[in-house]
Amino acid sequence: LAFPGMGTFLSQFHPNSRSTQSTRQGVTRQSVSVTAILVLKGLPSNLTGSILAHEATHAWFRLHQNCNNRNGERMEPKVEEGCCNLVAYLYLN
Repeated sequence: LAFPGMGTFLSQFHPNSRSTQSTRQGVTRQSVSVTAILVLKGLPSNLTGSILAHEATHAWFRLHQNCNNRNGERMEPKVEEGCCNLVAYLYLN
């Protein structure tokens, strides 16, 4: 379902920002922002929509780092990619 190179998202980490938070477990989480979601121009609308759904899911995971595992580590890239592909698939159906 993935279409490599047709879409991407850009994010920034802010290690010294005021919004750096400490969790109950004492893990420090850095502030992050998603600055853009980019899609190639001229694609069919269904394909554009599914790419946007896929990339928006990546952005959501980046912004909601609390959905990572209990040790504060990011989920495996294969798992995240699978979730994003599922959302793109659900968009099309």
